[in-house]
Amino acid sequence: MWVILGNAYSIKMLSAEKFAAALELAAGNISLIDTPAKVEFLRNFPDLSLDKITLKQIQSIRRQLLYKAGQMYQSGFERSGMAFPVSAG
Repeated sequence: MWVILGNAYSIKMLSAEKFAAALELAAGNISLIDTPAKVEFLRNFPDLSLDKITLKQIQSIRRQLLYKAGQMYQSGFERSGMAFPVSAG
């Protein structure tokens, strides 16, 4: 269950990351972003309005989702009695 939740957050995080990159390439001009990228973003974030979203907001959403994904994966490890892997870096 924890892996599924972690994966769900990760998928949304990657969607936000891709859209942020597209928005950055388009210099903040949503109309220059291709339709498939917009559709994918809106599928993952149906409550957000493309005409009002900013790069800073998308980056913030991405960071929040990364944190939540990490929490879910860590909970899964801990609840199964395993140690959560921590990077040495």
